[in-house]
Amino acid sequence: MLGVKIIDILGELLLAAVPLAILVGFIISFVRYKKCPPEKTQERKQYKLAAKFYGTVFGVMFLSAAVLIIFLVAAVAYM
Repeated sequence: MLGVKIIDILGELLLAAVPLAILVGFIISFVRYKKCPPEKTQERKQYKLAAKFYGTVFGVMFLSAAVLIIFLVAAVAYM
């Protein structure tokens, strides 16, 4: 019984950890991009690319979760 509860808790933490890690990565890269001086063009370009990547991944994850919820609500409504 205790082993099953621990596995359930770990599963929930891992499920929440992926979007949270993507969001934290986006925030960190965006802040680094804003604080980087304009003279360091290569470094700014890397931070901007990372922010775009993290933002796109988070957006796709968020939209897919929202669509899933909407479809589930619609399916339940027509039962």
